[in-house]
Amino acid sequence: MGRFAEVIPYTVTGFSFASLKVFDILNAHKIKTLIFSAIALVFLEKYSVFSEIKGVRYFGFNIYVKTIFLIFIFLMFPSNKITNSKTKIFLRQLTNYTPGIFYLHYTVFVYSKMFIESIKSGTFFGCVNIYIICYLFSFIGTKVSGKSKFKNLFA
Repeated sequence: MGRFAEVIPYTVTGFSFASLKVFDILNAHKIKTLIFSAIALVFLEKYSVFSEIKGVRYFGFNIYVKTIFLIFIFLMFPSNKITNSKTKIFLRQLTNYTPGIFYLHYTVFVYSKMFIESIKSGTFFGCVNIYIICYLFSFIGTKVSGKSKFKNLFA
């Protein structure tokens, strides 16, 4: 129940942004939004502007604000400008496995830190390792499940 309560602010923010047409406004200033969000994200990563509450994972205000800027970056990124077909295929492969990665990430984090010392909570390197492990599990899960209804769990 605690994990569910921690993500409520993200849902409320998403609905608020959608109803207030914030994304339409930002889309009109796409490049400025992209640059500002990237700078803000780097700044917030480097400097702890907001104090964090110990033991609260995704509810900390610093992570909450960084997540908003990260979403702005992904939404404002001009993906239609990508002309390299290999890059498009690579990005499509990553997005195809996003549900499986999302479902697996916490479990992989909990169990992998028992075996891999370098995976620590809140580090970029740890996040990349968890993402790669989850991607591999999702990829293998879709191949093993074939055309069964369980394939939707992974992709």
